[in-house]
Amino acid sequence: MISRISTATLAQSVSLILAKQAELAQTQVQLATGLRINTAKDDPVAAGVVAALDRAEADLERFGSNAGLLGNRLALQESVLAGVNDLLARVREIAIQANGGGLGLSDRRAFLPEIVELREALLAAANASDGQGRYLFGGSSDTSPPVLMQSGTAIYVGDQSQRRVEVAPEIAIAASAGLPRLVVSRLPRIAVI
Repeated sequence: MISRISTATLAQSVSLILAKQAELAQTQVQLATGLRINTAKDDPVAAGVVAALDRAEADLERFGSNAGLLGNRLALQESVLAGVNDLLARVREIAIQANGGGLGLSDRRAFLPEIVELREALLAAANASDGQGRYLFGGSSDTSPPVLMQSGTAIYVGDQSQRRVEVAPEIAIAASAGLPRLVVSRLPRIAVI
């Protein structure tokens, strides 16, 4: 007995075979890549979640990197300021010695070379950089030296604003500081005896 297969049944069977082949191909791709989702059409909702997680991971890596760089920069600023404190302590000692009774003009002038050296060291500290071309105390203007000497007078050309670095979502910490004008205004006085 010969059985007849209708065209509709044949088409349905071919369609089913093609669908199973597509599923098999998809499974083979998943096995080969080790990923359940290879394209967004595999699972649109899960693909959206994966994309969001990838963005969050990239943000966390960026925040971690920013925090590490910021920690190094702040430690460098602290080190420079500790050195400035030592320099200013020596300036105070010299001022006390020079103003002590019994010293003549020539005795006071003997302090001049050290005072000039201290002024240069303070200027170098004010213009300290982080090794990547960014000056520590220029405020947001940290690409050029913040303090210039013109005719024996220190001029602060930085600003008082701060460049902030994001270390967490909606949390930014100051990565640069402007020198207080009080400190800069004292630089020229050091040179005068």
